Amino acid sequence: MNKILLTSLIVILALGASIYWFWVRNPAEVASPTVSGTPDVTVNWLTYTSETYGFTVRYPESWQIKESSSKTSLLVQVTSQEMIASKQSPIELIVLPNQTVDRYVSQVLRTNHPKTSSESQSSLGGLAAKLVKVTPRSGSKPYLDTYLLTWNSKNVYGLKCHDAIGDPCNYDIFNAIASTFVFTR
Repeated sequence: MNKILLTSLIVILALGASIYWFWVRNPAEVASPTVSGTPDVTVNWLTYTSETYGFTVRYPESWQIKESSSKTSLLVQVTSQEMIASKQSPIELIVLPNQTVDRYVSQVLRTNHPKTSSESQSSLGGLAAKLVKVTPRSGSKPYLDTYLLTWNSKNVYGLKCHDAIGDPCNYDIFNAIASTFVFTR
């Protein structure tokens, strides 16, 4: 009986030593899993910076920026040559000083677009944001405007994408641009 117990103990120790030697002492021989992430489409994009309103946002390198500024707002249109040629609406970045998201949604969006399709929570620039989708008054050409709006300090910051028949919004680019929005102060 002692002989069987001793033999079992020797076999267990030998097996344990073998496992230790092959997997612990020689980890290079054990294959490690490969992690494949989604490539960052914004890696080669250009950066738009607003020193006045304290933010940066990236946009595709082949696209163009058109900026319109006044005392009451900043409008930055991001568009490509293909969009211009096909008369597609640009993706718009808006800044509205001395405004709140709720006031902008209730006073402007709901007044001009009485059919608010949906409102949901999201984020922009690391802050809570409201994703608002609105449709036109009856009798107008059907479209859907998507706004992603946040509030920082005393300004509303947002992105707008216009989606209409023959004038579709590029939601992939819209979402990618939104993901690059950063407040700098």
